[in-house]
Amino acid sequence: MRKLLLVFILIASTTIISSCKKDSNGNVVIATMSAKINLADWSSIVRTATITGNTLSVNGSSLGGEIIQLTVTPDNNATLATNVTYNISITSFYKKSINASIEDAYFAVSGTVKLTQLDLTNKLISGTFSFSASSTNFGLAAITNGEFTNLSFTAL
Repeated sequence: MRKLLLVFILIASTTIISSCKKDSNGNVVIATMSAKINLADWSSIVRTATITGNTLSVNGSSLGGEIIQLTVTPDNNATLATNVTYNISITSFYKKSINASIEDAYFAVSGTVKLTQLDLTNKLISGTFSFSASSTNFGLAAITNGEFTNLSFTAL
């Protein structure tokens, strides 16, 4: 039991430390990612963001192992920008468990991501999202009220 508690404390500490970053003014910014999955609250403990060329990928996983992955690429090779609503890519998905196979994932049928912050100096990104997803094994899932805030991103 003590080992399990130690592992939990280590994970929680790592999450808190990795979720905090300072901006160029020295202010601490805290990263978050949350949504509702079929009306149930979901919140990530681990989240990453990557911009490769003009494609944005945002990933989050909850303490229970549920995963949301968002992928957006602007039309006509446009550059990512704030206050623009992008259609979500069909490679975006929701998985009920980190151990679930890709066949058990709910893939996006339709949805959007709107960037509200794209800070290239501090490499921080924020936005909102929602999408409808379908699984051949489990039916439909509605991901609504999604939001990611102050995610530190890697530019490749």
